[in-house]
Amino acid sequence: MCRLPPPFQTSFAAGIENVQEKGHTFVKGRVIDSEGNPLVGVTVQIEGTSYGVITDADGNYILEFPSMAHPKIVFSSIGYKSKSIEFRGVKEQNMMLELDHVALDDLVVIGYGSKSRRNVTTAISTVSQEQISKLAATTPTLDGLLQGTVKGVLATTANGEPGSSLKLNIRGITSPYPKSGKGNNNQPLYVIDGVPTFMEDTGINPLINISPNDIESIDVLKDAAATAIYGSRGANGVVIVKTKNGKRNEKTKVDFGYTFSFSNPIKNYKPLNISEYKNVQDEILRNTVDGMNDGSSIVGMYGFDYILNQYGNVSLNEETGLYTYNGLNESLYGKDNVNWADEVINKNAPTHQYNVAVRGGSNKTNYSFSFNGMNQEGLLLNDRMERYGARLSIDSEINKYITVGGVLDYTYSSRKSGSNDPALGYDNDGWMTRPDLAVRDADGNFQRVDKFGLYTDTYNDANAVAKLQRKTKYENDQFSGNAYIDIKPVKGLTLHADANISRFIFSNSYFSPKITLPEQFGMEPTSTLAESNYRNTNTSINFRADYKFTLTELIVLT
Repeated sequence: MCRLPPPFQTSFAAGIENVQEKGHTFVKGRVIDSEGNPLVGVTVQIEGTSYGVITDADGNYILEFPSMAHPKIVFSSIGYKSKSIEFRGVKEQNMMLELDHVALDDLVVIGYGSKSRRNVTTAISTVSQEQISKLAATTPTLDGLLQGTVKGVLATTANGEPGSSLKLNIRGITSPYPKSGKGNNNQPLYVIDGVPTFMEDTGINPLINISPNDIESIDVLKDAAATAIYGSRGANGVVIVKTKNGKRNEKTKVDFGYTFSFSNPIKNYKPLNISEYKNVQDEILRNTVDGMNDGSSIVGMYGFDYILNQYGNVSLNEETGLYTYNGLNESLYGKDNVNWADEVINKNAPTHQYNVAVRGGSNKTNYSFSFNGMNQEGLLLNDRMERYGARLSIDSEINKYITVGGVLDYTYSSRKSGSNDPALGYDNDGWMTRPDLAVRDADGNFQRVDKFGLYTDTYNDANAVAKLQRKTKYENDQFSGNAYIDIKPVKGLTLHADANISRFIFSNSYFSPKITLPEQFGMEPTSTLAESNYRNTNTSINFRADYKFTLTELIVLT
């Protein structure tokens, strides 16, 4: 049998009696965490010198140093707040280190709990708390925080409508089976405080209900090893979100925040003015006539050539069978010159965010209560979103064996749109409306537009300003809660159980008056009213056993 020495033996080979050299002194002790567990590898050092040691597997240390007047002993470890004490001759100095919640980049949250980054070998990316704090001022939603902040993650949004869902791709850019054309079924799994949240193929975005100001850390699990605990649900990656909570032994602290920002389109289309628009119509008719004459156009074959005489001055030479084009029919065009994009864009669209939080803790209990609100106007007039939410969390150590805790969260959000047609999507193409027509007619009513009023003008849309009179409203009520219990029957063993529930209620109402739709060959459309409701409940119960131990000896049998 071969026995290898303990890894820390070389650091602590000298006994106390061997450090009593002339002019030298020593101090010994034990370092633990806030739960009483020994901390391995803590650096214990005399400030400003090279005299230092690290703690062993039981958190013990012996530090020898030259005699000096009241030196400071510094205790430091990655992921924990450093502490220092002044040495005044007391030979035994024990210390408790607390987790450094500011330096969360040194800790990552995984499916089984949390681990030090230096012990993680799987593909995990983290959005730091510093990044979250900076982005929260201008990014009102959780998924917006992930756009452009995590390497190897593709984040795209279909439009700039307030509250629109963001498509996040971690493992694979496209889906072999994009349901309903939306492709949401290759979205990652979101786990918020242990509660799984799914991006449904309904186009609903449940992530708008989480305020960025309540988020403490975001970890993105990318590879199969990191997501294994979630099974098939984690096939497209997992985004784990941990919200803020109070800290042990912290006085009650009240935080209030308010941010104001405004938005504008990065780039605007420049619609055709009336002169450019008429030139395009003139070119269409001229090319069509030329095509009819050389046989490349089928318009004349189907008897549609009479339409040309309505929109242009076209004549037929009966002897040669050729057409002659003599310009547009000016009586069909208005005299206005309207930039429809300017009429519908909401310049300097404001966003207001405010939050209040009360957090603190005693030596055995920590708690947090927060309220947040957000009002955001969209880039198009009559588009807006509101969100109001409250979150309560508490953790308590019943005794040295049992710890319990839980989170309750409720959020209400409402999105109103004058430009969204559930059948067509975000659908206000102001730059495609005829520039020669006024917004309103002589009687003050919205000017009607015939979709097929001009030859080949099939892209002519309804009056863009009138389309803003649509009444589309989405209302979301989301409740989520979880509770857990940790039992530590023996040293190193933790039995964990948790129960989670997420309840999501969505309602949608849509009313489109006939003024928001174009006429077709002079026929008036009909108004449309539609309502829909959607409910979804997810529940889960999990059990886990963790056993932590440190190998200090390796025994090889021969």
